[in-house]
Amino acid sequence: MTSSDPLERRLHPASLVLFSFSAITQLLPLVVLGLLSGKADFEEIGFWSLIAVAAVAMGSINYFCFRYRIDGEHISTRSGLLFRKQRQLRFAQVQNLSVVRSPLHRLLNLALVRVESGSGVGDDVRLDGVTLKQVDELRELIGGKQALGAEVTEASAPLLRLSVPELIRLGLISNRGMLVVAALFGFMMQNGWGNRSREVFSTAEPLLLQLKDAHLGWVGSVLLALAAFLLALIALRMLSVAMSIVQFYGFELSARHDRVIANYGLLTKIQAALKYERIQQVLIDETLLHRAFAQSSVRARSAALQAVNEGVQQLSWLAPVIPKARLEELLKRVQPDIEWDAFNWQPIGSNALGLVLLVRGCLFSIVLALACVFLGVQALWLLAVLPLLGWSAWVYVKRTRIHVSASSVAVFHGGFNQLTIVSRTPRIQALRLRQSPLERQFGLASVDIDVAGSLAGGTQQLTLPLLETERARELAARLLDGA
Repeated sequence: MTSSDPLERRLHPASLVLFSFSAITQLLPLVVLGLLSGKADFEEIGFWSLIAVAAVAMGSINYFCFRYRIDGEHISTRSGLLFRKQRQLRFAQVQNLSVVRSPLHRLLNLALVRVESGSGVGDDVRLDGVTLKQVDELRELIGGKQALGAEVTEASAPLLRLSVPELIRLGLISNRGMLVVAALFGFMMQNGWGNRSREVFSTAEPLLLQLKDAHLGWVGSVLLALAAFLLALIALRMLSVAMSIVQFYGFELSARHDRVIANYGLLTKIQAALKYERIQQVLIDETLLHRAFAQSSVRARSAALQAVNEGVQQLSWLAPVIPKARLEELLKRVQPDIEWDAFNWQPIGSNALGLVLLVRGCLFSIVLALACVFLGVQALWLLAVLPLLGWSAWVYVKRTRIHVSASSVAVFHGGFNQLTIVSRTPRIQALRLRQSPLERQFGLASVDIDVAGSLAGGTQQLTLPLLETERARELAARLLDGA
């Protein structure tokens, strides 16, 4: 492929703004952090400005070195100045095509298109800065009348549409706010903010002294602590509600012939599709709050979702939140080959409870010994946790169930947070019978199931845990025959 190739194209010239903005936004948090920490002066700001200019220059170089080519059967890209990189993808191999439009994309009337195959390597082709007309052309080339956004032969109502009240409910029952706070805390610790904890405490010291002089007593102190805890909890839930609305505003899931299509997003508009046959796993989440509101969350895992750490935005949420009364209907539409209403749940091995108690008891003994070393005899109050530890082990073993049939294999993990993982038996590519030394002593084994590369750490692994050894061998043989 040479630059004189008449079929080669550049991205839209306005995509230079996208490259520049991306480079600036990557450096801006570091500059703000330096200013807030008091470690940056004007000289350092000049240094960061030079870095930003260099990043924008590199973005411009990347733009001028990037080419893409579309013919009747392939899409290919060429990029890089010193290190050349070429990618080529046949349209017949395409598993997912997603369109992302941030506010800046919409201002420039452009879009980011990701074309992914089922190879499990993430974005096979990424075009950041194409016009909407080019997006439509690409859709038609990839799938004709079955492509994303094209005409379909059958008209059907959306499988799921989430209103703002439902998104508020999602925010109240999810833990998104806590995840953001934890990520922010980790970022601050890694960037030296832990050293400023003394300054924070010295700032709050006058307020603490005033509370001490108020003579609230132990009852008042407990009530004050509870009030502070409730305020923090409300703030986290409000943050979760805001995040849910921003991420999933206008969420609509539709069925189009051989795939599902999702449209959602408040600031960044996302349109993504996933073929039914490419779905490797279906995951159903039900936390304690989900069950209190009679709701569930449904995710789909495919081979193209294996590059999660690369920040790839793909169709993974089939239903961020859905009433349990509508759950089975949705699952039957998305995966009709699975007998959702005829699962035969079976318990795990009878010796599993003894093994789980032994492992947790050993870990607890190590923690207790370390606590006694640092805290002395006072650490013995941790023994009060033992009944809770035993009860949680009993709940885990009692509620963990497996299902194996000719069409599907599933595992259900119980407890406060319940998770069901389901895969189609024909999707199984390999099995692994695993026994640790302790499992051998208890006559147990676990079966790890590989659906398109999950054993390599991609998709969430489906494991049939702690089964009797002979039973595990029998199930493994059945699954291989069924696959």
